[in-house]
Amino acid sequence: MPHIVAVHTGAGNCSHDTNKLLKALCKRVCSEVSKLLANGRSATDAAVAGTVLLEDSPLTNAGLGSSITVDRKTKTEASICSTVSGFHCAGDLENVRHPIKIVELMVNETMENNSKYIPPRVMVGQSAIDRYSKKDASICQTNICTKRSIKMFYKAEKHFNEKPSAKRQKTNEDLNNGNIVKEVSTSEKNAMFPEEESKKDEGVEPLSGVEDTVGVIC
Repeated sequence: MPHIVAVHTGAGNCSHDTNKLLKALCKRVCSEVSKLLANGRSATDAAVAGTVLLEDSPLTNAGLGSSITVDRKTKTEASICSTVSGFHCAGDLENVRHPIKIVELMVNETMENNSKYIPPRVMVGQSAIDRYSKKDASICQTNICTKRSIKMFYKAEKHFNEKPSAKRQKTNEDLNNGNIVKEVSTSEKNAMFPEEESKKDEGVEPLSGVEDTVGVIC
């Protein structure tokens, strides 16, 4: 059956080498998704499988290596929009490598629902993790920081602390409340963000800023 696959890996400034790696990632995802569609899998199944590949790549701001928030946490989110099942999303998922798997389970609940109660279509936070980790053991909370995401975090911290614009001027009280990331010792950094295995960052330009959402359209 004829089909079209579109893959988005984010937007931002990146080096020439990282750009080549991103193009290779797009080709790989398109190829794998196309195989699934050619074998009769649904568009949703194929899109989820492709998104898992994007979440597994430290090149993207999704899943493994997602950007660290100002409160020093790594949170992920995902959504599925389908002409068959409608819209489902989950967000504020701390240290969840494959948020798309949670949303896939939400879609399955909707499609298989035979009761008078409507399953959730939007979920956030720990309640989403607790609900769906019982149904899929692969959904768990684990360290998804990488060397690259940690370096990007402290690069941003340095930028905002050394070059605050007029709009970002903060009082000492604001700083103490954590509205701008405070300077911390090396030992504290290591305690907060244990380094991932070096192989997960192999070939990735440490300070390339690829941000924005990622996704697969079938």
